Amino acid sequence: MTEAVPEPLAALVERSRRIGADPRLVLHGGGNTSAKGTLTDHLGREQDVLWVKGSGSDMGTSVPRDYPALRLADVLPSDGSPADPSGPGWAQAVTAPTMSGDD
Repeated sequence: MTEAVPEPLAALVERSRRIGADPRLVLHGGGNTSAKGTLTDHLGREQDVLWVKGSGSDMGTSVPRDYPALRLADVLPSDGSPADPSGPGWAQAVTAPTMSGDD
């Protein structure tokens, strides 16, 4: 069963494809885009996330699986200070998208 793609992620993919379709704006295989939203984790809890399309997939033909989700609680310090990428938990913040569909 394919899970529905969350609306913020679907909108991000659509925007990224439109931007990526114009070679004056993006080199093939390049470009980074992101959007914030929420996902339900494996325990049924709502999690604030940031989906990021990193390098290595083409913006013009990107699909939801090209946008891994970062759990914001794991990458943003609770005191509001800038995140420290060398701090504990940083590497564990990266999660795979929870949907299995390609589009």
